[in-house]
Amino acid sequence: PIHLFWLTFLAVLAYHMEYVLSFCFVGLVEPITYGTCDAIRRLLIIVAGRRLFGGADFSKLNLSGIALALLGALMYSVTSARGGNLVVPVGKK
Repeated sequence: PIHLFWLTFLAVLAYHMEYVLSFCFVGLVEPITYGTCDAIRRLLIIVAGRRLFGGADFSKLNLSGIALALLGALMYSVTSARGGNLVVPVGKK
């Protein structure tokens, strides 16, 4: 019973810290960057949860969704690093 109390307390504390830190992070980055990071975080939680706690294997549709999410995050990262252009104009470095 006492372990359950401390486990619950630590879970609430961790959730509160995540909530506070997310507000700090929002102030440092653009909203779209925050949304992208949040999507990647959720994706990693799903994948890690499936690996840690077992369950059915990922279906082809699951894997396609994961790949699409990662591709979208990669494309956003490349586009924002290039100033909003996915393709570098000819003659410029």
